Amino acid sequence: AASRDTGTDHAFILWHLEELKEDFPILCWREAMDEGRWQEALQLAQSGAVTPRHLHESVQGLFHQAVADGQFRLANALARRYPNLLHGK
Repeated sequence: AASRDTGTDHAFILWHLEELKEDFPILCWREAMDEGRWQEALQLAQSGAVTPRHLHESVQGLFHQAVADGQFRLANALARRYPNLLHGK
């Protein structure tokens, strides 16, 4: 019985590690967004490690921050690269 429990524990640990591996990029992305590290969040989103919704939020966050900071070249570059994410869709 003890070896069966150990096997079950091992399987649970492996399953949990797989879950963490899937969730980790999203946790990193959320932290970057929460701390205003827009460029980092966008890079993570562009890597494909998170969902398209995360990419959308990253682009919008970086765009609005660029406009607020007067970084119009960055804002224009984002608008050209991601027109569908910034123009009401």
